[in-house]
Amino acid sequence: MRKQKNAKTTPTYAPLLQALDLQIEALMEILYSGGLQIRSHDAEEPLLNINTFLNGELALYKLYSSISNEDYPIAQDCFGDQFLIRNNLVIKLKAETGDIEEYNCTWEEFLSWVDEDPIERLDLPEDVKLENGKLLFAYPPFCTVEGSNASIKAIDGMELISFHANFVKQITGEQA
Repeated sequence: MRKQKNAKTTPTYAPLLQALDLQIEALMEILYSGGLQIRSHDAEEPLLNINTFLNGELALYKLYSSISNEDYPIAQDCFGDQFLIRNNLVIKLKAETGDIEEYNCTWEEFLSWVDEDPIERLDLPEDVKLENGKLLFAYPPFCTVEGSNASIKAIDGMELISFHANFVKQITGEQA
């Protein structure tokens, strides 16, 4: 059963981290020239700090109704789609729609699968090369009819995450 968003439970991630066998403090990594950005608890860049998306204004469970406060925001791709751990398995939050894609694999299995063909598996532009703190903004968003003709440019990643969350609320009719 899914917990209520407003429930007064405090998720504990220690069992999850033990199950994943990760040293999360040393995990932050930018792979594939910014195509996959893995977060850590001690990253100085807010876009790469797990705590930014677990608590506060940009907590993903507060921004998207499809995300629970039990979901663990481990990484993002260059377009701001979020990878989370739910029940020890990887899910992807499609940032433009709020939809969830389930991968049915562990984090380690996911990373191995992506590493086989990152451009295809993450749907990356072949020439991606992002500076720290940046993500790629597609306008009009890919999920729109006009999205196939989107222009793409690097912008502040925090701004893009906020834009996507607000866009989802607009297209779904959720309260902002």
